[in-house]
Formats: sequence, C-alpha cells, structure tokens
Amino acid sequence: MMADSTHKEPFRVLFVCTGNTCRSPIAEGILRQLVIDRGDPEVPIESLSAGTMGMVGAPVSDFSADVAADQGIDITDHVSRDASLGLLNHVDLVLAMAKEHLDYARRLGVPDDKLYMLRGFPNRDLNDSAASIPDPIARPREVYEQVFLMIDEAIRSGFPEIMRRARAKMEGQG
Repeated sequence: MMADSTHKEPFRVLFVCTGNTCRSPIAEGILRQLVIDRGDPEVPIESLSAGTMGMVGAPVSDFSADVAADQGIDITDHVSRDASLGLLNHVDLVLAMAKEHLDYARRLGVPDDKLYMLRGFPNRDLNDSAASIPDPIARPREVYEQVFLMIDEAIRSGFPEIMRRARAKMEGQG
C-alpha cells in the first residue's frame, strides 16, 4: 500500500525579517505561489514568515500587498508573527532577509544547518551583509518593487534545492 503524502509532515520554510510586514510576507507569498505553479503535489511544502521585532497581529504593508498583487500573489490576509524559538525550531529551513535576522536565530540556538541568507541559499559563502535584502519600510513604492524582484529572484534560484530537501524529508518519513 502506498503512503498518502497528505499525512506526511510538510517541509516548512520560514522567511524572517524585522517586522514581518514587508519583506518576509512577500517571500512567503512567492514561495506559496511557486509551490502551486511548479511544485510536486506529492511533496508538501509549507511557506511561513515571521519577524524578529516581536510584532504580532500587524497587517502586511500596503505597498507589499500591492506589489505582490501586481504579480498575481495575494498576501492581503497576512498578519505578522514573532520569530519565536518555538516557531524557529518547528521549521526545516530558515531563510533570513538580512544578516541581523540570521544572527538573531543563531543567538536563540537554531542549528546552523538550517540557517541561510535568502539571497545566499543554498550557498554558505553568501551568509553576510552583502547578501542582505534592504528593508523597504517607509520608502516609496519603487523600493518595494525592487525588493520584490530581489526576493523573487532568490526564491526561484533556490527553489530546486528547496524541492530536493522537501523530497528527502518526505522519503525519510516513508
């Protein structure tokens, strides 16, 4: 009898930024859409996001929602959540928007093997400030558009590795 993949634990990817209202909700939405468009229905992947500032329940920024909507991605229902140790330990992969987010997770004791800069993933040699995605908060819409493109490019580049890791997790559960 074949195992039903719906009963398997999904591979959980957590995007981390500061307030969880601009960058990481965009990333969460992009990955969620990419899984729908190019993923494998037999390989469950869950896209999540959180912030290091401890903001809980704040709405996504208007410009983030607008820029995502321009690309067919609806993130209007997003509310911010805290990047707590419990959440960080519950996921399989943590992709940070900036070095301070990576350092935050390290200080909480999250193992290095699941911590990466989003723009560096899956390479470790890019886990520094040069790989940071700038925070667009309180900036013009054009900055949000540039940030969206940076995030989109990084996720699309890392998607094959996310799929590989998700398949490996699924096979390990079977």
